[in-house]
Amino acid sequence: MSKCKLKAVRVPDFDMVGDKYYGDTPYGVCLDVYDHEDNFIESGTDWTYFETEKKAEEFCHNFNLITNK
Repeated sequence: MSKCKLKAVRVPDFDMVGDKYYGDTPYGVCLDVYDHEDNFIESGTDWTYFETEKKAEEFCHNFNLITNK
């Protein structure tokens, strides 16, 4: 078993609404690293961007359900 787990986290401060580079997918989610006792270890190991804030939040919810069983 791995010593760490990933959690998907919405980070509205890093949403790229209006940024030409991100275009149609400006709403950011990052994967943070936690130990199995839910202690924070490291932030922003991977980033994904979505079309809407709702889709970003749904991704976080679904990802965390799957990975944190």
